[in-house]
Amino acid sequence: MKKFSTLILALILILVLPGCGLLGKVASQAESVVSEIAESSENTETSVESEENSFDLNFEGTGTIYGNFTASEKAAFEEQAALSGITVTFNADGSTTFTYSDGSVTTQNADGTWTYSDESGTTTTQFGGEWPDNEFTRLVPKPDFGELLGAVTAEDSFYVSFTDADFDQVRAYIEDVKAAGFTVNPTTTDETAFGIAVVSYTAWNAAGYKIEINSAMGVNGITISKD
Repeated sequence: MKKFSTLILALILILVLPGCGLLGKVASQAESVVSEIAESSENTETSVESEENSFDLNFEGTGTIYGNFTASEKAAFEEQAALSGITVTFNADGSTTFTYSDGSVTTQNADGTWTYSDESGTTTTQFGGEWPDNEFTRLVPKPDFGELLGAVTAEDSFYVSFTDADFDQVRAYIEDVKAAGFTVNPTTTDETAFGIAVVSYTAWNAAGYKIEINSAMGVNGITISKD
């Protein structure tokens, strides 16, 4: 029982902390971008007031999809961003890229979701959106359950968090992962204690990649890593 209690606490940390860091990182980056631009706009008292070319430079939220701006709005937005030291690029696919002086990049995708790449370009954080395509996700089937909360892709690991998935779906996915070759040194937990149910699976494949699937308290995490 003591061992299981420790496992519960460990799983809660595994599931919750990466998710919080993920959400905080991307949300704060996104909000800082638009708030800096808005502040520059206010400080310079730059606004377009002619009837033909007027719009509200209010970018204090992340609900706006910047790729949908008109040409004049995009031009004004780029100008205001430059005053904050941020280079804004409106891309042909409808996404908008914010490049900082340190080399880090935040991108708002055409569907309104966000990604963040650090200055080294080796770690990408995704907020919402679709199942990403990378060397780690190609090793396993795409989950057909829940809503993707966020994902972090680094050089040697990948983490993704889902909500709205039940234990039966997670158990079925574990079987799919086994069929994909993750059967070396397996460890499985499927228990309930203190009113908390936990389902987890850890194993390696023949190539040395490790997968960890954890589900507890309504949060579901998948980690794939390599040595």
